Amino acid sequence: GNCCNAPQAICQSAPVLFLNGSGTATLTASQVNNGSTADCGLQSLQVSPTSFTCAHVGTPQTVVLTVTDINNRTSTCQTSLSVQDNTPPTVTCKTHSVNLSGNTASISPSDVYDSGSDNCGTVNLQSVSPSNFNCSNVGTNTVTLTVNDGKGNMATCSATVTVNDATPPDIFCQNISVDLISSSVE
Repeated sequence: GNCCNAPQAICQSAPVLFLNGSGTATLTASQVNNGSTADCGLQSLQVSPTSFTCAHVGTPQTVVLTVTDINNRTSTCQTSLSVQDNTPPTVTCKTHSVNLSGNTASISPSDVYDSGSDNCGTVNLQSVSPSNFNCSNVGTNTVTLTVNDGKGNMATCSATVTVNDATPPDIFCQNISVDLISSSVE
Protein backbone atom coordinates (compact mmCIF):
# COMPACT_ATOMS: atom_id res chain seq x y z
CA GLY A 1 0.00 0.00 0.00
CA ASN A 2 0.82 3.63 0.45
CA CYS A 3 2.42 3.40 3.88
CA CYS A 4 5.46 5.41 2.92
CA ASN A 5 6.11 9.07 2.47
CA ALA A 6 5.44 10.75 -0.85
CA PRO A 7 8.53 11.50 -2.90
CA GLN A 8 10.19 14.86 -2.47
CA ALA A 9 12.02 16.58 -5.33
CA ILE A 10 14.98 18.68 -4.19
CA CYS A 11 16.74 20.80 -6.80
CA GLN A 12 20.19 22.34 -6.70
CA SER A 13 19.94 26.10 -6.25
CA ALA A 14 21.91 27.31 -9.29
CA PRO A 15 23.31 24.51 -11.44
CA VAL A 16 25.70 25.38 -14.28
CA LEU A 17 25.80 23.58 -17.63
CA PHE A 18 28.73 24.07 -20.04
CA LEU A 19 28.33 23.85 -23.80
CA ASN A 20 30.54 21.41 -25.68
CA GLY A 21 32.79 22.12 -28.66
CA SER A 22 29.74 21.93 -30.95
CA GLY A 23 27.85 24.58 -28.99
CA THR A 24 25.30 22.21 -27.45
CA ALA A 25 24.75 20.58 -24.07
CA THR A 26 22.45 17.91 -22.69
CA LEU A 27 21.20 18.24 -19.13
CA THR A 28 20.71 15.11 -17.04
CA ALA A 29 18.53 14.78 -13.94
CA SER A 30 21.58 14.01 -11.79
CA GLN A 31 23.02 17.45 -12.64
CA VAL A 32 19.98 19.12 -11.05
CA ASN A 33 19.10 16.62 -8.28
CA ASN A 34 20.15 17.60 -4.77
CA GLY A 35 19.13 14.63 -2.64
CA SER A 36 15.53 14.05 -3.75
CA THR A 37 13.78 11.25 -1.85
CA ALA A 38 11.44 8.41 -2.79
CA ASP A 39 10.86 6.37 0.40
CA CYS A 40 8.72 3.72 -1.34
CA GLY A 41 11.30 3.25 -4.07
CA LEU A 42 12.35 5.39 -6.99
CA GLN A 43 10.72 4.76 -10.34
CA SER A 44 12.20 7.68 -12.28
CA LEU A 45 14.05 10.95 -12.01
CA GLN A 46 13.51 13.24 -15.00
CA VAL A 47 14.46 16.79 -15.92
CA SER A 48 12.95 19.03 -18.57
CA PRO A 49 14.07 20.57 -20.83
CA THR A 50 17.28 18.65 -21.53
CA SER A 51 18.75 20.27 -24.67
CA PHE A 52 20.54 23.62 -24.69
CA THR A 53 22.48 25.64 -27.27
CA CYS A 54 24.45 28.85 -27.66
CA ALA A 55 21.14 30.74 -27.80
CA HIS A 56 20.63 29.95 -24.09
CA VAL A 57 23.94 31.45 -22.87
CA GLY A 58 23.50 34.49 -20.66
CA THR A 59 19.79 33.97 -19.97
CA PRO A 60 18.75 31.91 -16.91
CA GLN A 61 16.88 28.78 -18.00
CA THR A 62 14.06 27.39 -15.85
CA VAL A 63 14.27 23.61 -15.57
CA VAL A 64 11.91 21.23 -13.76
CA LEU A 65 12.99 18.06 -11.94
CA THR A 66 10.29 15.38 -11.50
CA VAL A 67 10.67 12.50 -9.03
CA THR A 68 8.28 9.57 -9.48
CA ASP A 69 8.06 6.71 -6.96
CA ILE A 70 6.95 3.11 -7.56
CA ASN A 71 3.37 4.08 -6.65
CA ASN A 72 3.37 6.69 -9.47
CA ARG A 73 3.31 9.57 -6.99
CA THR A 74 5.31 12.56 -8.21
CA SER A 75 7.02 15.61 -6.82
CA THR A 76 8.60 18.45 -8.78
CA CYS A 77 10.95 21.31 -8.12
CA GLN A 78 12.27 23.97 -10.44
CA THR A 79 15.53 25.82 -10.54
CA SER A 80 17.33 28.38 -12.65
CA LEU A 81 20.02 26.83 -14.83
CA SER A 82 22.99 28.85 -16.04
CA VAL A 83 24.15 27.75 -19.51
CA GLN A 84 27.75 28.80 -20.10
CA ASP A 85 30.24 28.73 -22.95
CA ASN A 86 33.80 28.19 -21.71
CA THR A 87 35.22 26.98 -25.06
CA PRO A 88 37.63 29.53 -26.53
CA PRO A 89 37.56 30.30 -30.24
CA THR A 90 40.34 29.13 -32.54
CA VAL A 91 42.31 31.56 -34.66
CA THR A 92 44.97 31.33 -37.36
CA CYS A 93 47.20 34.24 -38.29
CA LYS A 94 48.80 35.14 -41.60
CA THR A 95 51.94 37.09 -42.41
CA HIS A 96 51.64 40.71 -43.48
CA SER A 97 53.90 43.29 -45.06
CA VAL A 98 53.63 47.02 -44.51
CA ASN A 99 55.53 49.99 -45.92
CA LEU A 100 56.60 52.92 -43.79
CA SER A 101 54.82 56.08 -44.79
CA GLY A 102 57.12 58.87 -43.77
CA ASN A 103 58.61 57.33 -40.63
CA THR A 104 55.62 55.28 -39.41
CA ALA A 105 53.29 52.44 -40.34
CA SER A 106 50.34 50.81 -38.64
CA ILE A 107 48.32 47.63 -39.03
CA SER A 108 44.85 46.53 -37.94
CA PRO A 109 43.77 43.11 -36.61
CA SER A 110 42.26 42.18 -39.99
CA ASP A 111 45.69 42.53 -41.63
CA VAL A 112 47.01 39.42 -39.82
CA TYR A 113 43.73 37.46 -39.36
CA ASP A 114 43.58 34.40 -41.61
CA SER A 115 40.72 32.31 -40.20
CA GLY A 116 38.91 31.39 -37.03
CA SER A 117 36.02 29.40 -35.62
CA ASP A 118 34.02 29.09 -32.44
CA ASN A 119 31.51 26.60 -31.04
CA CYS A 120 28.92 29.41 -30.99
CA GLY A 121 29.97 30.79 -34.37
CA THR A 122 31.36 34.19 -33.40
CA VAL A 123 34.98 35.29 -33.74
CA ASN A 124 35.50 38.99 -32.98
CA LEU A 125 38.81 40.58 -33.89
CA GLN A 126 39.85 42.37 -30.70
CA SER A 127 43.39 43.70 -31.06
CA VAL A 128 46.83 43.28 -32.57
CA SER A 129 49.96 44.20 -30.66
CA PRO A 130 52.14 45.90 -31.52
CA SER A 131 50.19 47.71 -34.21
CA ASN A 132 52.40 50.75 -34.79
CA PHE A 133 55.87 50.67 -36.30
CA ASN A 134 58.67 53.13 -37.09
CA CYS A 135 62.13 53.12 -38.67
CA SER A 136 63.56 51.01 -35.83
CA ASN A 137 61.15 48.18 -36.78
CA VAL A 138 62.31 47.76 -40.39
CA GLY A 139 62.52 44.01 -41.04
CA THR A 140 60.49 41.21 -39.43
CA ASN A 141 58.41 41.72 -36.30
CA THR A 142 56.27 39.28 -34.32
CA VAL A 143 52.81 40.53 -33.42
CA THR A 144 50.02 38.95 -31.36
CA LEU A 145 46.43 38.92 -32.61
CA THR A 146 43.72 38.58 -29.94
CA VAL A 147 40.17 37.45 -30.75
CA ASN A 148 37.12 36.77 -28.57
CA ASP A 149 33.84 34.91 -28.97
CA GLY A 150 31.60 37.50 -27.34
CA LYS A 151 31.03 35.13 -24.42
CA GLY A 152 34.15 35.95 -22.41
CA ASN A 153 36.54 33.51 -24.10
CA MET A 154 39.67 34.68 -25.91
CA ALA A 155 42.36 33.20 -28.11
CA THR A 156 45.58 34.49 -29.64
CA CYS A 157 47.95 33.69 -32.47
CA SER A 158 51.27 35.13 -33.56
CA ALA A 159 52.04 36.58 -36.95
CA THR A 160 55.12 37.94 -38.69
CA VAL A 161 54.84 41.50 -39.95
CA THR A 162 57.56 42.72 -42.28
CA VAL A 163 58.12 46.45 -42.15
CA ASN A 164 59.64 47.87 -45.33
CA ASP A 165 61.33 51.22 -45.68
CA ALA A 166 60.01 52.16 -49.10
CA THR A 167 60.57 55.88 -48.65
CA PRO A 168 62.87 57.12 -51.41
CA PRO A 169 65.78 59.22 -50.21
CA ASP A 170 65.43 62.95 -50.61
CA ILE A 171 67.41 64.38 -53.52
CA PHE A 172 67.96 68.10 -53.55
CA CYS A 173 68.75 69.81 -56.82
CA GLN A 174 70.43 73.21 -56.96
CA ASN A 175 70.52 75.65 -59.77
CA ILE A 176 74.02 76.54 -60.73
CA SER A 177 75.23 79.11 -63.15
CA VAL A 178 78.30 78.66 -65.27
CA ASP A 179 79.95 81.63 -66.91
CA LEU A 180 81.61 80.76 -70.12
CA ILE A 181 84.41 83.13 -70.99
CA SER A 182 85.43 83.15 -74.54
CA SER A 183 89.05 83.42 -75.14
CA SER A 184 90.63 83.62 -78.47
CA VAL A 185 93.69 81.79 -79.42
CA GLU A 186 95.90 83.58 -81.92
